[in-house]
Amino acid sequence: MLQNIELFSLNEFIEKYTLKFNSFVKDLENFLLNKAITFEKRGIARTYILYNLKQNEIVGYFSLSISLFLIRK
Repeated sequence: MLQNIELFSLNEFIEKYTLKFNSFVKDLENFLLNKAITFEKRGIARTYILYNLKQNEIVGYFSLSISLFLIRK
């Protein structure tokens, strides 16, 4: 089932492919096309994209928030 699916970081993906996909959820599409890039540049979050190489389409993505925890004694 996961044959032809590859995982890319957002930066890797932008270097190789165009950020375009068919999405019926405009809020998710807006996040990926606008906010995810800003979050990457500011070091707030890292976004990863699941891409179907055979069908040439984004099939999913996720972002991991970057947080720093300070332990005070």
